[in-house]
Amino acid sequence: MAKLEEISKPIQKNLDEFAEYMDTLLESEVELVDKILKYLSTSKGKQIRPILVMLTSLMFGEIKQNTYVAAAMLELFHNATLIHDDVVDEATQRRGKPTVNNIWSNQTAVLFGDFFLAKGMIAAIEAEEFEFLKATSHAIKMMSEGELLQIQKTNEIDRDEETYFRVIRGKTASLISTCCKLGALAGGASKEEIAALYDFGDKLGMAFQIKDDILDYVGNPDLTGKILGNDLVEKKLTLPLLYALRQTSEDIANDYLHKIKEVGLSQEDINEIINFVIDKGGIDYAQKVAEDFTNDAIYILKRFPDSDAKTSLIEIANFFVQRDK
Repeated sequence: MAKLEEISKPIQKNLDEFAEYMDTLLESEVELVDKILKYLSTSKGKQIRPILVMLTSLMFGEIKQNTYVAAAMLELFHNATLIHDDVVDEATQRRGKPTVNNIWSNQTAVLFGDFFLAKGMIAAIEAEEFEFLKATSHAIKMMSEGELLQIQKTNEIDRDEETYFRVIRGKTASLISTCCKLGALAGGASKEEIAALYDFGDKLGMAFQIKDDILDYVGNPDLTGKILGNDLVEKKLTLPLLYALRQTSEDIANDYLHKIKEVGLSQEDINEIINFVIDKGGIDYAQKVAEDFTNDAIYILKRFPDSDAKTSLIEIANFFVQRDK
């Protein structure tokens, strides 16, 4: 499996230019803003969303300034939602480091997330890229609805796999598909090509989230920065568990659901459920579903001419489903 650094080689120069653009975009006269920005810069994520915007744009020609605008919008909106999610979840760590709300306060974290949102919108408005705003606003609506649906389902004993797919399509796949859409839009693609790449991103995002949910059961905490079984603690019924519950008796399934939803879990309970999911084939099943989404995504790319950008998009699709963090 290619590493993300290798996958992004065709756009490495562009990523460097993008970093400079982001530094300029996020300039502020408020000292606290600069402090938080410096802190966050020490634990940057994979930059998957800017990479997707640039690769899909590169498929149709040169990467231009409007590509950076689209990438900045989506990266800022993504990070704003992470900061806000940490407040909602009362999280104390992200990627193995203390969260903004943990170091400063919930109030500071919410306002800083709002600062990111505002900067993303300003970038699009100043560049007069109103189609970017329209598409991204739709994605944020879908993300909010996905998260709200997940909150609703934590209070219900619901084993519906279709609902799970609705949740992850909203909360994760919507933004990844919008990355691919805006990249194609910035590159000057046709309506049909933009629609195809949006579909590619949707399937990519579904695979990405399913893999995340798998890693919650079998990942290495030193690599993921997450404690195993955290979804169980948050009462989230993800695909590996949903499948495992279907492979056992109604009494056993209801006993696990009762503990997760109403009683609360000890560490011993968490370990037991993780082993149950593994033994009942939940991990293998979810991995197969993620790989099916990945294969469907790669198939969509067959309609496009071969290029370094297309090769990197295929590699990133495989990376999503094979990664260990």
